[in-house]
Amino acid sequence: MRKWWRYVGAVALMAALAALTGCRAEAEAPEVQWRSDYEAALAEAKAAGKPAVIEFTASWCAQCQQLKRETLEAPEVRRALQGFVAIRLDGTASVEAIEAWMTRHAVEAFPAVVFVSSRGEVLAAPRVEGPLSPAAFVALLQEVD
Repeated sequence: MRKWWRYVGAVALMAALAALTGCRAEAEAPEVQWRSDYEAALAEAKAAGKPAVIEFTASWCAQCQQLKRETLEAPEVRRALQGFVAIRLDGTASVEAIEAWMTRHAVEAFPAVVFVSSRGEVLAAPRVEGPLSPAAFVALLQEVD
């Protein structure tokens, strides 16, 4: 009986350590400050010499929510996005409200993520057009200068 309790105690200790480690990793990944003011955010990025990431999304879009939940909110992605100006264009209320930006960036459907170089150039590639893993997203961010 004692061995069993030791086993249970060891498992509980490992679970607690894993939870604490996860919390610390989460705390070490600051929140991304997503902007909705497209023109001002791009101007700020260019002036600061920072690249930008533009997410096209909508709350009614299941794949958009998956991308947000599983990729964009992942600690490693949040850390990598700290060097970018992040812009979120939300078509929830009206796709027409962001249609001009979708046309400008050749975005045909949600979700989409477009990258802008630190020189203010919209990049044809890389580009995201659906959910992908956090590691794959971070790899794409590393391609943007």
